[in-house]
Amino acid sequence: MPPPLLVVLPVVILAAGLLVHALRRRAPVAQYGLGLGLVVACFPALGIAPPGRGLAATGLRVMTLNVHFDSREMPRVRDYLRAQSIDVLMVQENRGAPVAYLQRELPHWHVYAHASHAILSRYPIVSTAEEPLKSFPTRSIISVVLDVKGQRVRVLTTHLTAPQMARSTTQMLHAGRAKRTELSQLLAVMKGSSLPTILGADFNNPPAHGFTRALSQRFENCFSARGSGPGWTYPAISPIIRIDHLYVTNGIATQRTWVGPDLGSDHRPVIAVVNLGPPRTKRSRDVSR
Repeated sequence: MPPPLLVVLPVVILAAGLLVHALRRRAPVAQYGLGLGLVVACFPALGIAPPGRGLAATGLRVMTLNVHFDSREMPRVRDYLRAQSIDVLMVQENRGAPVAYLQRELPHWHVYAHASHAILSRYPIVSTAEEPLKSFPTRSIISVVLDVKGQRVRVLTTHLTAPQMARSTTQMLHAGRAKRTELSQLLAVMKGSSLPTILGADFNNPPAHGFTRALSQRFENCFSARGSGPGWTYPAISPIIRIDHLYVTNGIATQRTWVGPDLGSDHRPVIAVVNLGPPRTKRSRDVSR
């Protein structure tokens, strides 16, 4: 599972160089076309989705957000949850303060927090579970079963290993091995229940990464199915990549997906409106493949 940006970035730089050269030298139209073609060819790897694919936004509203370990009170998150009528929030990198604050501000919500993860819901939590990551024992895959107007729905969140590209080769190889372990473990957990399931997390993987594509072959990536535009989530101030994702399993249909604004973390949230219904006969596939 090599980091796709190692391949994509040189192509983007080459394309930009071709376009700049064409502008300066008044080159033939073919050179413009080649440069633009290379940029467009990189769109799937960069997570850019075609516009205008959202449907009527009625249904269960779910959101995933890495709140950043150093965060304390997060009033912008509270206000956004209210403004967007979010029903379920999946949180990563919680040291207690952000979720504790939200729990005080949203007293009628139900909360399950474990390690540095949490799930908050307007709907009652029927059961909870957690499983430590084999590659990162201080983190877990946590899950809850919700009672959504009489229908049981499972919600999961986790926080996976970063690629470590900026560190040593040894660290990057170690992260690659950890990714393979995490994929195997996460797939086992996802298959461990027949309930309709929603997974939201900081995957530390862009859409074209082998890990993300492996999940997208089995489950619906909400943004790839019903998102528009870049959909980038990191870094929050000037995002250039989408490493936060929402997935749904058979029995849930994505209606609309978008990336929210900067809410005070180093990540932006991903939000999806999904409908609970009969199992789909055909899963939508990730546009990055």
